[in-house]
Amino acid sequence: MVSDRSGRASVTTDKIVTFTETGIDLASGEHLDADGDLTTTHLDVNVPIFPEPLPLGQVDEVTSAGIEGDVFEPRFTTHGFRYARIEGHEGLSSDAVTGVVVHSDLRRTGWFSCSDERVNQLHEATVWSLRGNVCSIPTDCPQRERAGWTGDWQVFAPTAAFLYDVLGFTRSWLRDVALDQRADGCVPGISPSSPVEGFDGPVGMLNGSAGWGDVVVSAPWELFWAYGDVCLLHESWTSATAWVDFAAASAASVPIVAPRGESVSVEKNRPTAPRVSMQSAR
Repeated sequence: MVSDRSGRASVTTDKIVTFTETGIDLASGEHLDADGDLTTTHLDVNVPIFPEPLPLGQVDEVTSAGIEGDVFEPRFTTHGFRYARIEGHEGLSSDAVTGVVVHSDLRRTGWFSCSDERVNQLHEATVWSLRGNVCSIPTDCPQRERAGWTGDWQVFAPTAAFLYDVLGFTRSWLRDVALDQRADGCVPGISPSSPVEGFDGPVGMLNGSAGWGDVVVSAPWELFWAYGDVCLLHESWTSATAWVDFAAASAASVPIVAPRGESVSVEKNRPTAPRVSMQSAR
């Protein structure tokens, strides 16, 4: 493979292949070490909330029945990879291995090209970055966390809306975000949110961050401008206004540090802003 993709490796057995007693291992990754072997150590998770570093994984194990023409392709996972290492076989031909691209079925709507091939390559990398991070939900990366970080889609939604029709895809995910949203309007940093990343988890203090929580406001707005569809604005109104109220209340309760290091009241130093009237679209 010549560039990173999100998907999985598919292996077909043939009559000259014999497998070890422990089966066959398929490891997927993006880099090679100095000896030219696949390595994923640079992606191991080493953060204080875990007692020891967690290896990336991206290893599929299968025991073959030894039947010619059998095909193994993992069905319940995807991997971000440029290279695949296959161990536990003898005589496996390169023709027996296929890289399968996996992502949500989205309709392409936008293209770009120019006279500078370097910019064209950057654009192509952007397209594949999107395709590698739209497997049912928008994710941050296809090989390690593969988590629905809300800030990532907040930034990328306008570009995604140019390249593909992501209206239904985004609507589905924003419903998950609204379900994860706290009663006081706080938006999680990851959605769907597992107990570890949830409000009561070890990284719970990261939830409700500006930029991440803003996705419930910015994504519906950006997609409205892209597609002219007000339905998502209707559906997101309650979630969006709850987040804005939460963010405003949080900002009002946090002191501002002046240039000389003096802690000052927000109300005393807040500039006068014009009043803006907003109402739900009808």
